[in-house]
Amino acid sequence: MNDLQKALSLIEAQQKKAGAGTPAWCVGQQLADILNGQPAAAQIVAEDLYRSGNFDAYPRFADELKNLAFALAQVRKQADAKCLKYAQDYCKEPYNIWIGSGDLWPTAYSYSMCVLEESQWIRTKSVSSPEFFHGTLELLEDDVCTTLLLTEGPTRAQDERVKAFAARHTKKLTCFDTKEYALPGISDEFRPLLSPVVMAAVLQRISKNIEVITDHSLDIRRYYRKESY
Repeated sequence: MNDLQKALSLIEAQQKKAGAGTPAWCVGQQLADILNGQPAAAQIVAEDLYRSGNFDAYPRFADELKNLAFALAQVRKQADAKCLKYAQDYCKEPYNIWIGSGDLWPTAYSYSMCVLEESQWIRTKSVSSPEFFHGTLELLEDDVCTTLLLTEGPTRAQDERVKAFAARHTKKLTCFDTKEYALPGISDEFRPLLSPVVMAAVLQRISKNIEVITDHSLDIRRYYRKESY
């Protein structure tokens, strides 16, 4: 685990302690955004947060991370059948909506843009769970492919709200929920910190299955770095 990952883990733990939407949570989110843009600062932040006593369980958490590689391999195996069916059913949909919140909103955003759109040329709209109810909800119909990523973090209630609504208005709703995947060697209290890496393991299987079904390499581009713009 590198210094940036350590710092982001500590920040997320402090956010969970403070509660979603609180001033402390918002400051933590801003700090995480800064660190993602300036990784060199991560070591200083990690040391300060740990020394300030904001994450007493950190040594135990860090020790359990030695089990993460094996756990993620198991996640990929468990997810593959569902991801294969998803790829078979929806790889040629004319329009897709991808939704996530909190720590999985960047995952939904980047996956829909960098994999589905850029790598597979699949038209996709991404939206956060709270913003879904400010416009995007009106796009749902029976045949609109909708994919929801559910976190185990503090914003899960927002994902559940989207799930309940979408289930009533489209027949093509698929939910990928990190809670469905066992993480041997990782304590339940630490699972919310790992939602992004667990979901990344799941989405890798979607990518690989779509690549095979469409016979379209994830490395092919039409315009990116091929034309001036």
